[in-house]
Amino acid sequence: MLASLVPRIRFGSAVDIGCGGGVQSLHLSAHVKTIVATDINPRALEFASETARRSGIELDLRLGSLYEPIANESFDLIVSNPPFVISPKARFNYRDGGMSGDDISRLLISGAAKHLNSGGWFVALANWMHEDGKDWRERLLPWLIANEGCDAWAVQREVLTVEEYVELWLTDSADEKTPEFAQLRDDWLAYFKELNVESIGFGWIIIHKSEHPSSWRRLEEIRHQIDSPLGDWVLQRFADLDLADQVSDEALLKLKLRPAPGVRVESGVIAQSSGWRFSGAIDPLGAAIFLAADGSQEIGQIAAQLAPGLDELDLADSIRALIAEGFFSYPSDLGK
Repeated sequence: MLASLVPRIRFGSAVDIGCGGGVQSLHLSAHVKTIVATDINPRALEFASETARRSGIELDLRLGSLYEPIANESFDLIVSNPPFVISPKARFNYRDGGMSGDDISRLLISGAAKHLNSGGWFVALANWMHEDGKDWRERLLPWLIANEGCDAWAVQREVLTVEEYVELWLTDSADEKTPEFAQLRDDWLAYFKELNVESIGFGWIIIHKSEHPSSWRRLEEIRHQIDSPLGDWVLQRFADLDLADQVSDEALLKLKLRPAPGVRVESGVIAQSSGWRFSGAIDPLGAAIFLAADGSQEIGQIAAQLAPGLDELDLADSIRALIAEGFFSYPSDLGK
């Protein structure tokens, strides 16, 4: 999933945090000039070194946790598949963060902006706790806000109850076959009870150091099937959300829009046939305006012809939402 999400454009520099055997670094070598790869496990760096040697690539390998090995440096791209598993103690370097709760994800995400060049990107997978009675977005939003001058997109792909989560990772490590299984399970469940955790979310965080006058943060669930690879779709998603966030109502109604490729309207539903495969309800007037938009007329003019007297503020809000979901195409420079 991480490799699928990374934009495959040319970057001057990148860092792979928690590189393990160097899989992500190997992917990066196809479109990044210089790559730093870090890990807290010396043995992992040995494997990453062998990966680089056998593949004929160069990696700057460094030992250390999170941002420690790059304390005073910044990059065009940061990627990370960290040991995000929330567990009572760090039994396995490859999966357990070794910090309280979901602190490893929090520290990784909230510290990204300090190590990004202007225009840089951060792409990471993470786990986060669902505290009893609280929306998961409340937990993640401060992590995103900590990155000043950055736009951020958090996506929750999966949610497991604490019981499901513990069973998953005990099975992953083959602990269900050991005499200690029952005690390990009970200790883990007790740990979650102490933290007031009812379930665990999994997903991705993507941050772009756009340095807009105002930054947007989007937190949403995408539980349905999506396409792969998604790097180009990530770039388009950020362009769509940039435009929806930055353009004024007046300027928006003057845009000459047209349906994005692969978008269909049928029986009151608008949907993408590829990429994120977003879909949603659309009313008859909205559908008529959408279908009449062919890039030759301003969207406000089309609406005035189809529905004279339509409230322009309501229209702008509706069109903005369609742009944000990627249903419209527009001149590429408008999204920058």
